[in-house]
Amino acid sequence: MAKTYTLEELRSWTPERRRALYLNAKKHPDGQYIVDMIDQNGLALSSGGLRLDDPVFLKMVELAWSPAGQKAAIDATKQGMPALCGVDILLQAELGDLYGKHDLGTASAGAVVAEVMRHLGYREAGQGTCPPNCTARTGMKWR
Repeated sequence: MAKTYTLEELRSWTPERRRALYLNAKKHPDGQYIVDMIDQNGLALSSGGLRLDDPVFLKMVELAWSPAGQKAAIDATKQGMPALCGVDILLQAELGDLYGKHDLGTASAGAVVAEVMRHLGYREAGQGTCPPNCTARTGMKWR
C-alpha cells in the first residue's frame, strides 16, 4: 500500500525533496492528490529560481531561441501583447506543469525572451498583461 502524505509533512520537506516526490507522483494515477496538494498550496519545488543548468531552464532557452520561439514572440508583439505570451504557449505544450510560477519559471522565461527580443533589435515598450490562456500574468512589450 502506498504511503499517504499530509500537507504538514510536505511543508516540512526541502523544496528539492518535494520536487522529486512531485515528479514521481505525476507518473502514477494514485499520486494525483500529491500533485494537487503541492500545486494548490503553492509549495516550492526548488530553492529560489531555476538554476542555469536546470533541464527546465535549458528547455526554455532552447524554445525561446528556436525559429518557432522567435516567430511566436514576434507574432505576439505584432498583436500588441508581451512577447512572452507567444513563447508561453510553447512552454506550456513542451513542459506542462514543470512550467509555472512555483519556481519563478515565468520570470525566468520572461528574462530569456527579453534576451531574444533585444538580440532581434527590439526595444522595451513597458509592461503588458498576458491573456488568460498564458501561465505568465504579465510580460514586457516590445517595439
